[in-house]
Amino acid sequence: MGEWLRAIGEAGREALREITREFVAWTLARVKRERLLVNGRLECFFDDTQIEVSGKWFEGAVINDEGHWALSWQTLWIGPLLVDGVLGATSECKESPTSDEAGRDVSGQLPGLLAANRSLWQEFSSYLCADSASSAGKYLQAIAESFDGWSVSYNKWTGPLEAKAAELSSWAWSAVEKLRRRDGSEQEAQ
Repeated sequence: MGEWLRAIGEAGREALREITREFVAWTLARVKRERLLVNGRLECFFDDTQIEVSGKWFEGAVINDEGHWALSWQTLWIGPLLVDGVLGATSECKESPTSDEAGRDVSGQLPGLLAANRSLWQEFSSYLCADSASSAGKYLQAIAESFDGWSVSYNKWTGPLEAKAAELSSWAWSAVEKLRRRDGSEQEAQ
């Protein structure tokens, strides 16, 4: 896959991304809305997956947190559809709350992916789910400008999320619910 992507060059990769974007737009226009929406919103999802590689030398591969050579695949999904992604090295990031243990920014492609694909969810009420690696202010700003609602899951970088949550008025919060985890313990959700 990597050899093929390198062979088609930057223009070919951008054309492939545009073809995918057009296919997703075509699909969204034809699918019954009730099949796409969750609680009245079109759900979108962003994540970085580390794809372990071996064999020939892979440009941009780095040692991941499990000690294996890996490439970053940052992807954006709309409902069940993979709409866009960037495969390659993650950008270096010094001491950032959005970096993994090796110091790579695992959400570095998020603003560009949102900007390139924003038109796909414009006519919907939309919601983005992402993990805590997207909790830096620059990512929260890009998310807030792109979606009607969003959830950046809590992990270990609480500062940016707590600051953003403190800005919200009380009307933005649902009542506290007690949820039971799979292990039988309880947690609160709001």
